[in-house]
Amino acid sequence: MRRIITSRFTDGEPFASFNALCRELGFEPCKGKRRKELEKEMRCFFEWEKTGTANEIRVTALYFDAPKESRDRRTGVHTTPLNDLMQRALLQHIETGTYTKSGILKRLGILYTETGNEGIEFSEFLDAYRGKIFKLLNSSFIQLEKKQQATWTKTYLRSDTWEVVSAEVVSNYLQIKSDVLVLLNEPNEAMVFRHKRWKQYAEQVDAAMYDRYGYSVCEKQVVEIQSVPEDLEPVNARGLLSAILEDMVRNVDVGFRGFGENRRLVRCRREAEHLKKLLLPES
Repeated sequence: MRRIITSRFTDGEPFASFNALCRELGFEPCKGKRRKELEKEMRCFFEWEKTGTANEIRVTALYFDAPKESRDRRTGVHTTPLNDLMQRALLQHIETGTYTKSGILKRLGILYTETGNEGIEFSEFLDAYRGKIFKLLNSSFIQLEKKQQATWTKTYLRSDTWEVVSAEVVSNYLQIKSDVLVLLNEPNEAMVFRHKRWKQYAEQVDAAMYDRYGYSVCEKQVVEIQSVPEDLEPVNARGLLSAILEDMVRNVDVGFRGFGENRRLVRCRREAEHLKKLLLPES
């Protein structure tokens, strides 16, 4: 970066826009995440500000002799009480191995809990909340990776032999999934699940894979627990599930705030309270 820009402009030099600045440095104008990354890199070598005239900007400081180090300005690892609870539960109850996401949640007692001889499966409302639970699981593993306590990576296995498939098969499998989403007129898998079309979606994907390869593909997560702190506070299935149900009720209140006590809000509250009594009977 320094070699490119040192001879291109001077302190105080104006540019018609940020895109014009990019072109002067030999970069293609971009948007979104790529632009943020480019801005972050540029600010290691110089600063700029808007002049107030249309999109014009002006270089205000140069750091060519001593470039600033680009670093993560966040302090510590951002987390929430529920996320922290999930992280502790994962370290205590999940061993190194290969799982589906649902399999991990079941081992934590979230998708169902034993009451007598029967398991209580997700209700309609919990199904709608399932996507948020998966996001909680994803973010918890991300935080554990940052703390170097656990890792998880996605792997694709043959449904008949459980062997890892090649990169070419994975690419075609993902393309088939994308094509099926188009056929179902759904933007993503989360909406497929919300619209209760997952069985139809999965059957069409499997059928296309069988036609092409004679087998389907299963998505698994390879989990490796690297270290467990000795002073980790214990978490049981009841405590974790209770926290998730409370968060679910709280999100219902937030989601419908301002719309009054409408039927859906009342139904969701009633179902959440029913689930708490059913899944977490008083001891």
